[in-house]
Amino acid sequence: MTKRPLLAVKAAAGSRAPEPLRVLLRALSRTVEVRALLRCRQRPDAVLLTGRSGALVLPGGMPAALWVGEEEAADLPPRVLAVGHRPGPDGVTVSTQPIDAGRWPPIGPVVRRRWRERLDLPAEWVVRAAAVPAEDRPTALALCSAAIVYNDLPLALALGTPVVTGPESAAAIDAGDEVVVPAAGADLGAVAAELAADDVRAARLSRLARARVERDLDVGRPARELLERLGLLALPVTPSERIGRALDQLGASSSDPVVARASAAVAGLVP
Repeated sequence: MTKRPLLAVKAAAGSRAPEPLRVLLRALSRTVEVRALLRCRQRPDAVLLTGRSGALVLPGGMPAALWVGEEEAADLPPRVLAVGHRPGPDGVTVSTQPIDAGRWPPIGPVVRRRWRERLDLPAEWVVRAAAVPAEDRPTALALCSAAIVYNDLPLALALGTPVVTGPESAAAIDAGDEVVVPAAGADLGAVAAELAADDVRAARLSRLARARVERDLDVGRPARELLERLGLLALPVTPSERIGRALDQLGASSSDPVVARASAAVAGLVP
């Protein structure tokens, strides 16, 4: 069994890791071993600092990254990589509301309908996400015809759920055509029911929702970039890998036609 690289996490004293950082760490742990620095019994291959107070003290020559959160990266040593929401042109950008798209595959309206029929659920099932227990919410959002969602908007979009939401929730992730934002005073339940009955519109919103997540909210892309730049992940070598990496850097989602065309163009090449 191949030994995985070790990424040590050095927590800032007296602070708790914010949710976006925890999402990033979970994504990183799928590829490398992630441990607290104090619990490492061997020299780690790289270190991620969750914050800083005063000067940065790092083992000599070790690749390092610093979580800067909402702050802009400033006065960092050349070998320290900034990671956060506004890390600058040389840093790794993570959304303020990241979601691990690889963990939540999309489910289109047709498949949802078949599952509802199998489970004896209503043909047009509208879900109010806040009224569903947290442990059951992903399942409800994966099966419903449409949903009224506020706090779980990234999860709903990742699942391809046709969503009705409020202006504040939409603005929090800079949402656009991938969600429905009713006018002030409108009955959200009625708007969601109308959406659930419109198969064409629901299918369009489902595609836009997933594409938005893959383009802007998915934590998988910054996680891969961080590991590559820390030297913990092999750089792409084959033509297919190099083209895939370039498409990632352009923000192309897996559903974009350009991805299918590029894959077809290199399919006959020797890896």
